[in-house]
Amino acid sequence: MSGIAQRTDQQLQDAVTDELRWTPSVNSAQIRVVVAGGTATLSGQVATYPETLLAARSALQVRGIVAVAQEITVRGPWAAATDTQIARHAGDALTMAPDVPDSVKASVHERTLTLSGQVASQHEAQAACRAVNYIPGLEMVVNEMTIGPET
Repeated sequence: MSGIAQRTDQQLQDAVTDELRWTPSVNSAQIRVVVAGGTATLSGQVATYPETLLAARSALQVRGIVAVAQEITVRGPWAAATDTQIARHAGDALTMAPDVPDSVKASVHERTLTLSGQVASQHEAQAACRAVNYIPGLEMVVNEMTIGPET
């Protein structure tokens, strides 16, 4: 048995809330935190998709948090784009990214962008995800790319 005391859900909730307050580029006033059994649920509204990623990453940094349910929605000036506009921006972003192969394709449905295709390495998959993160109106990125040798 370790000598480290378990933190209560309320203590973890307070710690996640504090962590969000200290995270640059996250409007913590718009994010609600609930913790149950070491799982933090983040909800509310933020202005950009990257802000949702930063909030989830910050919550996971709190000792005692084992999982994060990210239920934050993107609302604001960047949320006005249509699926067609998001798809067009995604195509441009993937084409312009030097470390993303032509095999990566994007599809959009209800502001969720799905990346598919085969890449040679995890680096290429991460580069594709980074390339599309800041597209106006984007609410979520789903990575369905496969990693393997080029065919």
